[in-house]
Amino acid sequence: MNVPQAPLAGMRFSTSRIVRNTAARVVTATVGQGMKGIIAILVARQLGAAAFGTFSIVWTVTSIAAYYSALGIDNLLTRELSRRVPLIDVRRTVPIVSWIGASSALLLIAGGFFFTEDMAFAFLVAAPYVALTAPILVLTATFDARERMEFTSLAEAIEATVSLIAAVFALRLGGGIVGVLAALSFGRSVGVITAWLMHRRLPPLPTAPTTVDWRTIVHTSLPIGGVRLLTALYYRADIVILGLVVTATQVGLYSAAAITVMLVADGLSELGRAAYPSFSRASGRQDPELRASFALIWKTQLYLTLAAAAGLIALGGPLASDVFGAEFTAAGPLLAVMAASLVLRVLGNLGGISLYAVDRQADRLSTVAAATVVKLLLLALLVPLFQLWGAVAAAILADIVYIAAMLWFVRSFRPRLLMDWVPALVTALLVGSAAWLTPGPTAVRVAAGIVVFLTIIRVVSGKALVTMVRDKIDPPLLPDAVQVGPILVRLQGTADLSRAVIARSLAQLPPAAGGTTATLTIAFSDTVEATGTEVYGYPLRRSQRTLIAVDHAGRTAQLPLGSLATDPIILDPHLETDTFQSWVQLPILRATLHRVGWCLARMTVVDIHGRRIAIVADAATGKTRVALALLQRGATFVGDDWVALGPDGVAAACSLVVLRDQTRQAIGRFNVIDRIRSKTARALGFAAKRCHPWRKFSLALAYGELMLWRWGTEVVDIKSLVSGVEIASTIAPIDLVAVLDGTGGDNLNIDCDAMAEVIASRAIIDLPSAVALEAIYRAGMPGNGSLEMPHIDDDVALIAAALRSATVEVFAIENSEQVVARVADHIVRWTTVDNDVKERHE
Repeated sequence: MNVPQAPLAGMRFSTSRIVRNTAARVVTATVGQGMKGIIAILVARQLGAAAFGTFSIVWTVTSIAAYYSALGIDNLLTRELSRRVPLIDVRRTVPIVSWIGASSALLLIAGGFFFTEDMAFAFLVAAPYVALTAPILVLTATFDARERMEFTSLAEAIEATVSLIAAVFALRLGGGIVGVLAALSFGRSVGVITAWLMHRRLPPLPTAPTTVDWRTIVHTSLPIGGVRLLTALYYRADIVILGLVVTATQVGLYSAAAITVMLVADGLSELGRAAYPSFSRASGRQDPELRASFALIWKTQLYLTLAAAAGLIALGGPLASDVFGAEFTAAGPLLAVMAASLVLRVLGNLGGISLYAVDRQADRLSTVAAATVVKLLLLALLVPLFQLWGAVAAAILADIVYIAAMLWFVRSFRPRLLMDWVPALVTALLVGSAAWLTPGPTAVRVAAGIVVFLTIIRVVSGKALVTMVRDKIDPPLLPDAVQVGPILVRLQGTADLSRAVIARSLAQLPPAAGGTTATLTIAFSDTVEATGTEVYGYPLRRSQRTLIAVDHAGRTAQLPLGSLATDPIILDPHLETDTFQSWVQLPILRATLHRVGWCLARMTVVDIHGRRIAIVADAATGKTRVALALLQRGATFVGDDWVALGPDGVAAACSLVVLRDQTRQAIGRFNVIDRIRSKTARALGFAAKRCHPWRKFSLALAYGELMLWRWGTEVVDIKSLVSGVEIASTIAPIDLVAVLDGTGGDNLNIDCDAMAEVIASRAIIDLPSAVALEAIYRAGMPGNGSLEMPHIDDDVALIAAALRSATVEVFAIENSEQVVARVADHIVRWTTVDNDVKERHE
């Protein structure tokens, strides 16, 4: 039977809500799973490694039976109740899961007879735990669907506390393994009662508009249930197989390492699980908000998991002995090696949650099934040969298969594979080094690693995330309009969107003033989808009378090129800065400036002592470095790289500064990774020239060089580089043109007309997106209006007129900070002398 598709609500992804739900789920993992971990530790410390091995086998089989008993109906219920019109509700699911749970408990009891008599009795005592697991999972699913995950935490905390207290009494009374399993079953019954009482006190949930029979519910949830069964088998099959080959003591050592990795992975996966209800409201895999939200959580989990893995590698031995006892010191090396699985599992779990949310549970089932088959084959092959280390190798290799397959299925909305890996690895290396080198007990060393991690996240890696959270809590106000030369840019949108660098850069421009002759409206919204016909070779889509620019994460900017004077540009505030500058800001400003008789000129301009200085040079020659040196000497910032130039002079076009390798090196933002990247790029460029006869290979090398250079480019606001810097608020003519010549100044033609042609041509060479936008728009939408782009002759005439009234000086420049300083000092002296002459003349 085909289930009709219900209309989906918008995602409404809220960072504050995700943080709150993540905190609640972390409490669930820490208190709930943590207390069960403590129970396992108590069994290990009081009953020894042999008894702990027996307990691990019984508890592993019990957990597999328990968590499969719901058949994934709880995950299905959370997804459906998160949507506007659910297909199923609680009334239909509780009887189904109760019946399945009772059947699973009976199967567990029957299966116990295949083991020893003591184990059979232990399975009998654990059967109530299995029977009650499915109902409590369904009840807590209703809390998750409401995004009130704190109730799930409360129910789990009460159950875990009761279980721990009962287990302690059982061990003190000599109940052994059977007593501990009875305590766990008793705690689960208390958890079911608690969850039911809370469920009844909460507001009622929406009901399904149509009656869906139990067969449809089971059929829809079977892939999710299959994932749950295979996941339990995937994580615990190595313990069971080891129990058939090695001694119980060795199983206990391996279990200690495996359980530690599994508990840490479960805790770090809570961030993705907290986002599951929001993801479930996505319109599909192409939903831009799903892609942006997934990328944010991916980045956060990448940093967390790599840092945690580094900590486990550094402290594997001491951690195992301190937690489980001195008898488990030999588990330290196993734990250190198995830490590699942490990153693979957590990121893979994030992908799996996302597949559930977009109704692709079958894809996740295929992924887990493939990884499980690979792991079982590897265990069968490697465990008899290498015993414990064979199981470790099988686990890591299977995890690699798992993450690779998962990344393939989520390729439509995951970020680029190399995104953020390098800084995250550097962060993990520093965290692991701190934990390794810090003297003292294990707790102190763990604390040192956490402090280093939080410091790095706050200062470097997580700066953008911290800014986003801070702005979400206390959003700065956006002005209604900002002035860009003769253009009044009107801003529409709520204030909390100003957390993006795009909105912040616009808000820092001079306030609106009189004399405006053109307007341009930018409306901030993240609801525009990347629909329409894809334009091959460009990050663009053609839709009706507009073009849509799309960055790597699916965030968009809708460009009404045929009606810029009347219709707004609809801009996602999280659009990637490079995409914003190349395909939105500069082309649109160039078109609007041309409409009022201005142009966008390729030069860097500052104002010092009331004299406007234009710095002209080829790319990567030193314009920005000289400008920064002048700003440090008290100059006012006008614009870097691109400025608005008109009959009355020059005005700021943007407060962003593009930092490349030489500039970053000069201001101390050039680290070891940058040096390696820079040298690699040079080597690729050299190899590309040498391999010119092999055209395709040469082009591939050249493309790699270009990508590495772009990776090193950083777009920042000038106020973050020079403290106290001011942005020019007036339009003024150019007084001095400082031409930087890397050849020594001997071969430079300073003819104003020739120089104007060179400067004007840079708009075509360095800004091909402006020409591409016009060509694509006109080719795809004839008769629907056109975007008037300036002809190069128009720009040449304006630039030549501006240069003729200015003094032109040529400065030989080289890659030396002393030379940059001398050029800056000379310009400062020129403005001082020129002002003195002017005052005496007056």
